Amino acid sequence: MPGGVVPWVVSGRDAAALREQASALAARLTADPGPAPVDVGWSLAATRSAFECRAVVLGQHREELLAGLTALARGEPHHGVIVSDGAPAAAGKPAFALDCGDGPYPGMGAGLHARFPVFADAFDEVCAVFDAGLERSVRRAVLDGGPELPDRPRYARAALFALYTALARLLESAGVRPGRVTGRDTGEIAAAHLAGVLDLPDACALVTALAAADAGDTRDTGGEGVRETLGAVTFRKASVPVVDVRTGEPLGADVAAPEHWLERLQRPAQDRPIPAQALAEGGPWVRLGPGPGAEAPPVPAVLERGQPEVRALCRALALLHTGGTAVDWSAVFDGVPGRRTVALPTYAFQRRRYWLEERAPAVRSRH
Repeated sequence: MPGGVVPWVVSGRDAAALREQASALAARLTADPGPAPVDVGWSLAATRSAFECRAVVLGQHREELLAGLTALARGEPHHGVIVSDGAPAAAGKPAFALDCGDGPYPGMGAGLHARFPVFADAFDEVCAVFDAGLERSVRRAVLDGGPELPDRPRYARAALFALYTALARLLESAGVRPGRVTGRDTGEIAAAHLAGVLDLPDACALVTALAAADAGDTRDTGGEGVRETLGAVTFRKASVPVVDVRTGEPLGADVAAPEHWLERLQRPAQDRPIPAQALAEGGPWVRLGPGPGAEAPPVPAVLERGQPEVRALCRALALLHTGGTAVDWSAVFDGVPGRRTVALPTYAFQRRRYWLEERAPAVRSRH
């Protein structure tokens, strides 16, 4: 499978049924080595319901996947298995945190760009908006690993905004849509765009103005370029709440106020954990960015520097899925050539005996 990793999604009504389902699947695939791992993964994603107790087995080849499946059947831990912890599912849709962490790096997003058309289309669309007036395409600077990312603020900010947007569209294609969004610096502009406050051209214009101020552009003395851009963009009502990364509170009407953005862009929030109040409310959080956050326990990240990108994505989806979020796993197999549905064991229903209470026959009274 392009991208290396394959997810096998298994579920049951309870922990015992989950282990029995994993055992039946492992026995079937051990006895018949014919089905390809990608066909098994596609069949599990496209033809099986997701019950309450869930697990996802991740692996690059058949042996690794079968080892994880066998461990799951035995109730043993395995590095490639993510399983429900038994805790009640978090209520509400997931929340997206758009934070750069370590900052952009050469090749960032290249694995996802090569594997997922929905990511590539969104990334390329954003980069095309930024490319006017640049000597080199933002897309090429990122994917080819040019020197512009660490040295040129306009490329770095444009790359982060394109990444945030494309990652959000990729998650949405898998049925994971945000109930809240938050972000820091460029991430806050991206959060406003995802929430519908700024359309794509206006959001890109604001990122460009901020980059010019970073670079000490003589045309932006005193932040005048940012002020002019804020005066020209159109702010709309947010379709989902935008959370203040500093306080954890929803921004409300402030998110559509130019004064709020002028203050934020001139004095951006420092790198810090998502406020505990925000983490404790609503659905689970997922981080859309190229670096780890400072939360403890850590918020699942869709992209992790130094990790294979498709595996990091699948792991983040698995953590959401086993936590109760509805994930359309068939989207992970979009664009995979030659995939086919194969016959797999049906759901392992738990059989229990029920004894009927023996009752004495009713005696009719005589009159």
